[in-house]
Amino acid sequence: MKRTITGFINFKKNDYDTKEFHGMHFHACAMSEYGYVPVMPFSVDVEIPDDFNPIPTQAELIKKEIQECKAKASRDLMLLEDKLAKLLCITNEVEA
Repeated sequence: MKRTITGFINFKKNDYDTKEFHGMHFHACAMSEYGYVPVMPFSVDVEIPDDFNPIPTQAELIKKEIQECKAKASRDLMLLEDKLAKLLCITNEVEA
């Protein structure tokens, strides 16, 4: 299936750019509100295989993101529980 993709070539110089055109980026729209300078609109024709299905890849990415969120939440919960335990801890100090 043939598709035409249209968008803008935008330029934004970054600290790590070492060559003249390293700051060129392709976006679906002009990105001037994000500090890019629109260079020109572009169109490109691409051939997408008829059996192309992005859903499994997207699902895997979402599953990975879910696992990362669970891991972060678990770490955060553990830190809060530790903080609470320390706050409520009764010390057995003896006065001299």
